[in-house]
Amino acid sequence: MLYCRRLEQLLVDSGSPVEAVRAALRERGTNPALAASTAREIKVSTQAVNMCCQEGPAYPALVASTAREMRVGQGISALL
Repeated sequence: MLYCRRLEQLLVDSGSPVEAVRAALRERGTNPALAASTAREIKVSTQAVNMCCQEGPAYPALVASTAREMRVGQGISALL
């Protein structure tokens, strides 16, 4: 999908972390507007977490916890 690569580059150039952009596109890639807003929300959330964390960037822990929630949510929706 060419538009995903273009959107990824646009969002990274606008200052969103590449990990946040790729995560948003992976989950919301079928809707470019939603993927862009999700990437921006992840960026804001990680900035807030990093400001509160005194032991360094908490982004890996945030990604791990979010990934677990996504897996659990996908498992529940598969059962429904």
